[in-house]
Formats: sequence, C-alpha cells, structure tokens
Amino acid sequence: MNATAPEPAAVMKVIARILDEDCKVPADIEPGTRLREDLGLDSIQATTLAAEIENHYRIILDEHVEAPPETVADLISLVRRRLAEDGDAR
Repeated sequence: MNATAPEPAAVMKVIARILDEDCKVPADIEPGTRLREDLGLDSIQATTLAAEIENHYRIILDEHVEAPPETVADLISLVRRRLAEDGDAR
C-alpha cells in the first residue's frame, strides 16, 4: 500500500460518520459488518455512501456493479486501493 493511504481504522471512522450523518444509519460497525444485510442499506443509501466517500477522499470508487462491496472491510479495501492507485498516478 502507498504511504499516503490511511490506515483501515481511519477509513472505518469516515465510513461510520457518513453512515450516521448522511445515510441516517447509526450503527456500531466492524470490518465484517455487511452493508445491505446487517445495516439495511437500500440503493439510495448505498449511492449516498459511495458519493460521500468519493467526495471526502477525492477519489472515484468505480466499483463493479456486478460485485459491489458487501462488507465494511470490502469498502475499506476499495477506498485504500483507489487512494494508492491515485497516489501512484501522481
């Protein structure tokens, strides 16, 4: 991972804040928390979550519609991967 990529715990804090403030889904999340099944995110909330993460980190997640992140850990990995790719491109 690129040195500029934040630690997983820092990304998880951002995700938790966005879930609470923007998606109105207050929850204690863990890496294994499932976005749809455990948190009950609908498509609008999932889109809001993705858009707010992109705005916060100034990245484009561009996840595959066929295989979207299922857990918080999947989302953290995706964010860190995009940040590392963005850092490598600079």
